[in-house]
Amino acid sequence: MPTQDASAAYWQGYGSLQHHKHKILASYLGAWFAILGNRNRTLVYLDSHAGRGRHESGEPGSPLVALNQALEHLKAGRLSGRSIHLVFLEADAGNASELERQIDESCPDMPPEVRCHVVTADYEERLTSLLDSVANRQQVPPLFAFIDPFGFSLPLSLLNRVLALPRSEILITFMVHYVNLAICQGEQHGRTLDGLFGRPDWRHIASLESHERRNQEIVELFAQGLDAEYTSKLRTLGKDNRTKYFLVHATNHHLGRTKFKEAIWRAGLGESWTISERTSPLQLPLGSDPDLESLRESLLENFAGRTVSYRTLCHWLLATSFLEKHLRSVLKCLERAAAIVVDRPPGRRGFNEKMNPTLTFPPQKR
Repeated sequence: MPTQDASAAYWQGYGSLQHHKHKILASYLGAWFAILGNRNRTLVYLDSHAGRGRHESGEPGSPLVALNQALEHLKAGRLSGRSIHLVFLEADAGNASELERQIDESCPDMPPEVRCHVVTADYEERLTSLLDSVANRQQVPPLFAFIDPFGFSLPLSLLNRVLALPRSEILITFMVHYVNLAICQGEQHGRTLDGLFGRPDWRHIASLESHERRNQEIVELFAQGLDAEYTSKLRTLGKDNRTKYFLVHATNHHLGRTKFKEAIWRAGLGESWTISERTSPLQLPLGSDPDLESLRESLLENFAGRTVSYRTLCHWLLATSFLEKHLRSVLKCLERAAAIVVDRPPGRRGFNEKMNPTLTFPPQKR
Protein backbone atom coordinates (compact mmCIF):
# COMPACT_ATOMS: atom_id res chain seq x y z
CA MET A 1 0.00 0.00 0.00
CA PRO A 2 1.21 3.59 -0.61
CA THR A 3 2.95 5.46 2.20
CA GLN A 4 3.79 9.04 3.11
CA ASP A 5 7.24 8.38 1.63
CA ALA A 6 5.56 7.63 -1.69
CA SER A 7 3.83 11.01 -1.46
CA ALA A 8 7.16 12.76 -0.86
CA ALA A 9 8.77 10.95 -3.80
CA TYR A 10 5.95 12.16 -6.04
CA TRP A 11 7.05 15.77 -5.57
CA GLN A 12 10.73 15.02 -6.16
CA GLY A 13 10.28 13.98 -9.77
CA TYR A 14 8.07 14.84 -12.72
CA GLY A 15 7.48 12.29 -15.43
CA SER A 16 5.22 11.52 -18.34
CA LEU A 17 2.26 10.48 -16.19
CA GLN A 18 2.12 13.77 -14.30
CA HIS A 19 2.79 15.76 -17.45
CA HIS A 20 -0.08 14.24 -19.39
CA LYS A 21 -2.44 14.18 -16.41
CA HIS A 22 -1.93 17.91 -15.90
CA LYS A 23 -2.20 18.60 -19.62
CA ILE A 24 -5.54 16.79 -19.74
CA LEU A 25 -6.73 18.57 -16.60
CA ALA A 26 -5.75 21.99 -17.97
CA SER A 27 -7.42 21.33 -21.32
CA TYR A 28 -10.63 20.06 -19.78
CA LEU A 29 -10.84 22.79 -17.16
CA GLY A 30 -10.40 25.34 -19.93
CA ALA A 31 -13.60 24.03 -21.52
CA TRP A 32 -15.40 23.57 -18.18
CA PHE A 33 -14.71 27.11 -16.98
CA ALA A 34 -15.81 28.57 -20.32
CA ILE A 35 -19.02 26.57 -20.73
CA LEU A 36 -20.23 26.59 -17.12
CA GLY A 37 -19.06 30.16 -16.55
CA ASN A 38 -21.25 31.32 -19.42
CA ARG A 39 -24.37 30.19 -17.54
CA ASN A 40 -23.47 30.39 -13.84
CA ARG A 41 -22.26 33.26 -11.67
CA THR A 42 -20.26 30.98 -9.33
CA LEU A 43 -18.02 27.99 -10.10
CA VAL A 44 -16.24 25.68 -7.64
CA TYR A 45 -13.12 23.60 -8.33
CA LEU A 46 -12.07 21.20 -5.58
CA ASP A 47 -8.73 19.37 -5.36
CA SER A 48 -8.87 16.54 -2.81
CA HIS A 49 -5.12 15.98 -2.33
CA ALA A 50 -3.65 19.31 -3.35
CA GLY A 51 -0.08 18.68 -2.19
CA ARG A 52 2.72 21.23 -2.27
CA GLY A 53 1.74 23.13 -5.40
CA ARG A 54 4.95 22.65 -7.35
CA HIS A 55 7.35 19.80 -8.02
CA GLU A 56 11.01 20.18 -7.06
CA SER A 57 11.85 20.32 -10.77
CA GLY A 58 9.65 23.43 -11.08
CA GLU A 59 6.56 22.06 -12.80
CA PRO A 60 3.22 23.15 -11.33
CA GLY A 61 0.95 20.70 -9.54
CA SER A 62 -2.79 20.46 -10.12
CA PRO A 63 -3.73 23.46 -7.89
CA LEU A 64 -1.55 25.83 -9.92
CA VAL A 65 -2.78 24.23 -13.15
CA ALA A 66 -6.37 25.01 -12.11
CA LEU A 67 -5.47 28.51 -10.92
CA ASN A 68 -3.68 29.32 -14.18
CA GLN A 69 -6.70 28.21 -16.20
CA ALA A 70 -9.01 30.41 -14.14
CA LEU A 71 -6.70 33.42 -14.49
CA GLU A 72 -6.31 32.93 -18.25
CA HIS A 73 -10.08 32.84 -18.76
CA LEU A 74 -10.53 35.87 -16.55
CA LYS A 75 -7.84 37.78 -18.44
CA ALA A 76 -9.50 36.89 -21.75
CA GLY A 77 -12.80 38.31 -20.46
CA ARG A 78 -14.63 34.98 -20.56
CA LEU A 79 -15.39 34.97 -16.83
CA SER A 80 -16.26 38.62 -16.34
CA GLY A 81 -18.62 39.09 -13.43
CA ARG A 82 -18.14 35.51 -12.26
CA SER A 83 -16.81 34.18 -8.97
CA ILE A 84 -14.45 31.18 -9.02
CA HIS A 85 -13.73 29.33 -5.80
CA LEU A 86 -10.68 27.06 -5.88
CA VAL A 87 -10.78 24.74 -2.85
CA PHE A 88 -7.50 22.94 -2.15
CA LEU A 89 -7.71 20.20 0.49
CA GLU A 90 -4.41 18.94 1.91
CA ALA A 91 -4.11 16.81 5.05
CA ASP A 92 -0.39 17.53 5.60
CA ALA A 93 0.14 20.92 7.28
CA GLY A 94 3.62 21.34 5.78
CA ASN A 95 2.35 20.71 2.27
CA ALA A 96 -0.58 23.08 2.80
CA SER A 97 1.74 25.86 4.00
CA GLU A 98 4.01 25.40 0.98
CA LEU A 99 0.99 25.42 -1.34
CA GLU A 100 -0.13 28.76 0.08
CA ARG A 101 3.34 30.15 -0.52
CA GLN A 102 3.35 28.87 -4.10
CA ILE A 103 -0.07 30.44 -4.77
CA ASP A 104 1.06 33.80 -3.40
CA GLU A 105 4.25 33.63 -5.44
CA SER A 106 2.41 32.59 -8.59
CA CYS A 107 -0.18 35.35 -8.32
CA PRO A 108 0.71 38.08 -5.78
CA ASP A 109 -2.17 40.28 -6.97
CA MET A 110 -5.04 37.81 -6.94
CA PRO A 111 -8.11 39.24 -8.70
CA PRO A 112 -11.22 39.42 -6.49
CA GLU A 113 -13.10 37.11 -8.85
CA VAL A 114 -10.77 34.22 -7.93
CA ARG A 115 -10.75 32.96 -4.36
CA CYS A 116 -8.28 30.30 -3.28
CA HIS A 117 -9.07 28.31 -0.15
CA VAL A 118 -6.23 26.12 1.16
CA VAL A 119 -7.70 23.86 3.83
CA THR A 120 -5.63 21.54 6.01
CA ALA A 121 -8.07 18.67 6.35
CA ASP A 122 -8.86 15.09 5.42
CA TYR A 123 -10.67 15.22 2.10
CA GLU A 124 -13.44 12.76 3.06
CA GLU A 125 -14.41 14.70 6.17
CA ARG A 126 -14.25 18.12 4.53
CA LEU A 127 -16.02 17.06 1.33
CA THR A 128 -18.75 15.39 3.40
CA SER A 129 -19.12 18.59 5.42
CA LEU A 130 -19.30 20.67 2.24
CA LEU A 131 -21.99 18.43 0.75
CA ASP A 132 -23.97 18.51 4.00
CA SER A 133 -23.88 22.32 3.98
CA VAL A 134 -25.49 22.57 0.51
CA ALA A 135 -27.87 19.62 0.86
CA ASN A 136 -31.00 21.76 1.34
CA ARG A 137 -30.11 24.64 -0.95
CA GLN A 138 -32.23 25.20 -4.03
CA GLN A 139 -29.30 26.55 -6.03
CA VAL A 140 -25.85 24.98 -5.83
CA PRO A 141 -22.95 26.19 -8.01
CA PRO A 142 -21.39 23.69 -10.44
CA LEU A 143 -18.59 21.70 -8.82
CA PHE A 144 -15.64 20.04 -10.53
CA ALA A 145 -13.88 17.71 -8.10
CA PHE A 146 -10.43 16.34 -8.85
CA ILE A 147 -10.02 13.32 -6.55
CA ASP A 148 -6.32 12.46 -6.68
CA PRO A 149 -5.32 10.20 -3.75
CA PHE A 150 -2.17 8.15 -3.30
CA GLY A 151 -4.25 5.18 -2.13
CA PHE A 152 -7.74 3.91 -2.81
CA SER A 153 -9.84 5.32 0.01
CA LEU A 154 -12.62 6.41 -2.34
CA PRO A 155 -16.05 5.83 -0.80
CA LEU A 156 -18.41 5.39 -3.73
CA SER A 157 -21.28 6.89 -1.74
CA LEU A 158 -19.30 10.13 -1.33
CA LEU A 159 -18.40 10.32 -5.02
CA ASN A 160 -22.04 9.77 -5.97
CA ARG A 161 -23.12 12.58 -3.64
CA VAL A 162 -20.94 14.90 -5.74
CA LEU A 163 -22.42 13.55 -8.97
CA ALA A 164 -25.93 14.08 -7.58
CA LEU A 165 -25.31 17.83 -7.55
CA PRO A 166 -26.55 19.50 -10.74
CA ARG A 167 -23.84 20.30 -13.34
CA SER A 168 -21.11 18.68 -11.25
CA GLU A 169 -18.37 16.29 -12.39
CA ILE A 170 -15.43 14.34 -11.02
CA LEU A 171 -12.02 13.32 -12.32
CA ILE A 172 -10.52 10.49 -10.29
CA THR A 173 -7.04 9.03 -10.10
CA PHE A 174 -8.10 5.42 -9.59
CA MET A 175 -5.14 3.49 -8.19
CA VAL A 176 -6.11 0.14 -9.69
CA HIS A 177 -2.69 -1.40 -8.96
CA TYR A 178 -3.19 -1.03 -5.21
CA VAL A 179 -6.81 -2.16 -5.45
CA ASN A 180 -5.63 -5.28 -7.28
CA LEU A 181 -3.14 -6.08 -4.52
CA ALA A 182 -5.76 -5.48 -1.83
CA ILE A 183 -8.29 -7.79 -3.48
CA CYS A 184 -5.70 -10.57 -3.70
CA GLN A 185 -5.04 -10.21 0.05
CA GLY A 186 -8.60 -11.28 0.81
CA GLU A 187 -10.62 -9.77 3.63
CA GLN A 188 -7.77 -7.70 5.07
CA HIS A 189 -9.13 -4.64 3.21
CA GLY A 190 -12.70 -5.90 2.86
CA ARG A 191 -14.40 -2.92 4.49
CA THR A 192 -12.51 -0.36 2.40
CA LEU A 193 -13.18 -2.31 -0.80
CA ASP A 194 -16.88 -2.63 0.03
CA GLY A 195 -16.97 1.15 0.31
CA LEU A 196 -14.97 1.60 -2.90
CA PHE A 197 -17.32 -0.49 -5.03
CA GLY A 198 -20.49 0.11 -3.02
CA ARG A 199 -21.22 -3.62 -3.20
CA PRO A 200 -19.66 -6.93 -2.11
CA ASP A 201 -19.35 -8.67 -5.48
CA TRP A 202 -15.74 -7.53 -6.07
CA ARG A 203 -14.58 -10.71 -4.35
CA HIS A 204 -14.83 -12.87 -7.48
CA ILE A 205 -12.05 -10.82 -9.09
CA ALA A 206 -9.41 -12.50 -6.89
CA SER A 207 -10.01 -15.79 -8.75
CA LEU A 208 -8.98 -14.30 -12.10
CA GLU A 209 -5.46 -15.46 -12.98
CA SER A 210 -4.44 -12.62 -15.26
CA HIS A 211 -3.20 -9.48 -13.49
CA GLU A 212 -4.34 -7.24 -16.35
CA ARG A 213 -7.73 -8.92 -16.56
CA ARG A 214 -8.21 -8.23 -12.85
CA ASN A 215 -7.30 -4.58 -13.49
CA GLN A 216 -9.90 -4.32 -16.24
CA GLU A 217 -12.60 -5.98 -14.16
CA ILE A 218 -11.79 -3.69 -11.21
CA VAL A 219 -12.05 -0.43 -13.13
CA GLU A 220 -15.21 -1.55 -14.96
CA LEU A 221 -16.91 -2.54 -11.68
CA PHE A 222 -15.92 0.78 -10.13
CA ALA A 223 -17.17 2.79 -13.12
CA GLN A 224 -20.48 0.89 -13.11
CA GLY A 225 -21.08 2.05 -9.54
CA LEU A 226 -20.72 5.74 -10.39
CA ASP A 227 -24.05 7.52 -10.83
CA ALA A 228 -22.94 9.07 -14.10
CA GLU A 229 -24.37 8.70 -17.57
CA TYR A 230 -20.90 8.94 -19.11
CA THR A 231 -17.63 7.58 -17.74
CA SER A 232 -14.27 7.80 -19.50
CA LYS A 233 -11.28 5.67 -18.52
CA LEU A 234 -7.70 6.57 -19.44
CA ARG A 235 -5.06 3.93 -18.67
CA THR A 236 -1.53 4.69 -17.44
CA LEU A 237 1.40 2.27 -17.66
CA GLY A 238 4.35 2.06 -15.30
CA LYS A 239 7.97 1.47 -16.34
CA ASP A 240 7.28 -2.28 -16.20
CA ASN A 241 4.61 -1.70 -18.88
CA ARG A 242 1.87 -2.84 -16.49
CA THR A 243 -1.21 -0.81 -15.64
CA LYS A 244 -0.50 1.64 -12.82
CA TYR A 245 -3.73 3.59 -12.49
CA PHE A 246 -6.68 4.90 -14.47
CA LEU A 247 -7.93 8.45 -14.84
CA VAL A 248 -11.71 8.12 -14.57
CA HIS A 249 -13.90 11.03 -15.63
CA ALA A 250 -17.60 10.96 -14.71
CA THR A 251 -20.27 13.34 -15.97
CA ASN A 252 -24.00 13.39 -16.59
CA HIS A 253 -23.83 15.61 -19.66
CA HIS A 254 -22.92 14.49 -23.16
CA LEU A 255 -20.91 17.69 -23.66
CA GLY A 256 -18.70 16.72 -20.71
CA ARG A 257 -17.92 13.38 -22.35
CA THR A 258 -17.17 15.12 -25.65
CA LYS A 259 -14.89 17.74 -24.10
CA PHE A 260 -12.99 15.09 -22.15
CA LYS A 261 -12.39 13.16 -25.39
CA GLU A 262 -11.13 16.36 -26.98
CA ALA A 263 -8.74 16.85 -24.04
CA ILE A 264 -7.36 13.35 -24.62
CA TRP A 265 -6.69 14.09 -28.27
CA ARG A 266 -5.11 17.46 -27.44
CA ALA A 267 -2.74 15.67 -25.07
CA GLY A 268 -1.52 13.67 -28.07
CA LEU A 269 -2.92 10.34 -26.86
CA GLY A 270 -5.32 9.85 -29.76
CA GLU A 271 -7.05 6.49 -30.03
CA SER A 272 -4.77 4.73 -27.54
CA TRP A 273 -6.07 6.48 -24.41
CA THR A 274 -2.89 5.24 -22.73
CA ILE A 275 -0.02 7.10 -21.04
CA SER A 276 3.30 5.34 -20.49
CA GLU A 277 5.80 6.17 -17.75
CA ARG A 278 8.52 5.17 -20.20
CA THR A 279 7.82 8.22 -22.35
CA SER A 280 9.65 11.43 -21.49
CA PRO A 281 7.30 14.38 -20.88
CA LEU A 282 9.41 16.28 -23.39
CA GLN A 283 8.68 13.74 -26.11
CA LEU A 284 5.44 15.25 -27.31
CA PRO A 285 3.67 13.24 -30.01
CA LEU A 286 4.02 14.66 -33.49
CA GLY A 287 0.80 15.84 -35.07
CA SER A 288 -0.51 13.26 -37.50
CA ASP A 289 -3.78 12.19 -39.04
CA PRO A 290 -5.49 9.46 -37.01
CA ASP A 291 -6.13 6.03 -38.48
CA LEU A 292 -9.87 6.15 -39.12
CA GLU A 293 -10.22 2.71 -40.68
CA SER A 294 -11.56 1.19 -37.44
CA LEU A 295 -14.19 3.95 -37.24
CA ARG A 296 -15.18 3.31 -40.87
CA GLU A 297 -15.54 -0.42 -40.26
CA SER A 298 -17.56 0.14 -37.08
CA LEU A 299 -19.99 2.45 -38.88
CA LEU A 300 -20.54 0.03 -41.76
CA GLU A 301 -21.00 -2.89 -39.35
CA ASN A 302 -23.23 -1.21 -36.75
CA PHE A 303 -25.54 0.55 -39.21
CA ALA A 304 -25.57 -2.00 -42.05
CA GLY A 305 -28.84 -1.88 -43.97
CA ARG A 306 -30.22 0.98 -41.86
CA THR A 307 -31.28 4.57 -42.52
CA VAL A 308 -30.37 6.83 -39.60
CA SER A 309 -30.04 10.52 -38.84
CA TYR A 310 -26.72 12.26 -38.38
CA ARG A 311 -27.70 13.01 -34.77
CA THR A 312 -28.11 9.28 -34.17
CA LEU A 313 -24.55 8.76 -35.38
CA CYS A 314 -23.28 11.54 -33.10
CA HIS A 315 -24.97 9.91 -30.11
CA TRP A 316 -23.42 6.55 -31.03
CA LEU A 317 -20.03 8.22 -31.39
CA LEU A 318 -20.02 9.29 -27.71
CA ALA A 319 -19.11 5.78 -26.57
CA THR A 320 -16.12 5.62 -28.92
CA SER A 321 -12.73 7.32 -28.61
CA PHE A 322 -13.28 9.36 -31.79
CA LEU A 323 -14.45 12.95 -32.22
CA GLU A 324 -17.17 14.39 -34.42
CA LYS A 325 -14.61 15.77 -36.87
CA HIS A 326 -13.38 12.19 -37.38
CA LEU A 327 -16.96 11.05 -38.02
CA ARG A 328 -17.47 13.79 -40.62
CA SER A 329 -14.22 12.84 -42.33
CA VAL A 330 -15.23 9.19 -42.65
CA LEU A 331 -18.74 10.05 -43.84
CA LYS A 332 -17.39 12.38 -46.54
CA CYS A 333 -15.15 9.58 -47.82
CA LEU A 334 -18.03 7.11 -47.83
CA GLU A 335 -20.26 9.56 -49.68
CA ARG A 336 -17.61 10.30 -52.29
CA ALA A 337 -17.18 6.56 -52.84
CA ALA A 338 -20.97 6.15 -53.18
CA ALA A 339 -20.81 3.70 -50.27
CA ILE A 340 -23.68 5.49 -48.48
CA VAL A 341 -26.71 7.48 -49.65
CA VAL A 342 -27.14 10.88 -48.00
CA ASP A 343 -30.45 12.75 -47.97
CA ARG A 344 -30.01 16.44 -47.15
CA PRO A 345 -31.74 19.72 -48.17
CA PRO A 346 -31.10 20.77 -51.78
CA GLY A 347 -27.97 22.79 -52.30
CA ARG A 348 -26.50 21.84 -48.93
CA ARG A 349 -23.28 19.95 -48.35
CA GLY A 350 -21.37 18.43 -45.47
CA PHE A 351 -22.59 17.05 -42.15
CA ASN A 352 -23.75 18.81 -39.00
CA GLU A 353 -26.44 18.33 -36.35
CA LYS A 354 -28.40 21.44 -37.33
CA MET A 355 -28.87 20.18 -40.88
CA ASN A 356 -29.24 16.60 -39.56
CA PRO A 357 -29.22 14.70 -42.88
CA THR A 358 -30.29 11.07 -43.05
CA LEU A 359 -27.83 8.41 -44.16
CA THR A 360 -28.56 4.99 -45.64
CA PHE A 361 -25.88 2.36 -45.15
CA PRO A 362 -25.48 -0.68 -47.42
CA PRO A 363 -26.48 -4.14 -46.17
CA GLN A 364 -23.68 -6.13 -44.59
CA LYS A 365 -21.85 -8.36 -47.04
CA ARG A 366 -22.21 -12.08 -46.47
